[in-house]
Amino acid sequence: MEIVIRKQKVRAVQFTDEQQKYIDEHYQLLPLDADGVPIHVGDAITLPNGSRDKVRFITIREHDTVFNERGWVPSQCTHVKPRTLEDVLIDAMQFGFSSHAGDNVMDKAREFADEIRELLGGDA
Repeated sequence: MEIVIRKQKVRAVQFTDEQQKYIDEHYQLLPLDADGVPIHVGDAITLPNGSRDKVRFITIREHDTVFNERGWVPSQCTHVKPRTLEDVLIDAMQFGFSSHAGDNVMDKAREFADEIRELLGGDA
């Protein structure tokens, strides 16, 4: 069988039954989150209950892929969107103009500054 890719002919590989069985037994595609994004160990995710967690392991349990101690199903979760510098600045401005800013303004300023340093790679 030949397949044309970018105007080049390539031969499609056909696996023997034995090769296909080996592949099926030893390789698995990564599970996908609710948005169709592959989930890796170490990813930060938002769980169905709205809380956030880090993927510690991925395993198959009774024909379903789950991860972490509570057995979350990947298709019910989404990846945490990383905070941007703009997010931190907006939060800082909203906090500064809020009525509960009070005496802890310096502590919050330090928190925001630490987060900005982390976003900048710790060099600021």
